[in-house]
Amino acid sequence: MAGIKHAECKRIVERSDQLCADVEVHLEGEEHALVALFTEAGDKEYDLVMILKNDADPAIDWYDNDLHAAYEDVTGVLFGGKQGGYGWSSKEEFKQAVLAYPGVRQQIRTQLDAAEAGKLQEIQT
Repeated sequence: MAGIKHAECKRIVERSDQLCADVEVHLEGEEHALVALFTEAGDKEYDLVMILKNDADPAIDWYDNDLHAAYEDVTGVLFGGKQGGYGWSSKEEFKQAVLAYPGVRQQIRTQLDAAEAGKLQEIQT
């Protein structure tokens, strides 16, 4: 299994009227990062919604544009068989490994809280 070299919550995005934490995950031996999208599952837990692969060249796409076709949903490919392409046997195993990476769970909580407060303030005005 490819170990996690680095993981960091980059931003909060809204998908289908739901706030999602966009966590960039760098795996050992992989050139391109994966983006794991997490939603709140209640009781301070998170659901892994999907995993995207970004094939954009950072030298060209230096501004981290998440609005183009370089992002491809690879969730089914990673966990479709007995052991996915990166060696993770299940979506749950990958989720737990990302959330266990130092600081990620707190980054998600902090950014989701800020986004929820901003959304609430927007509704009230």
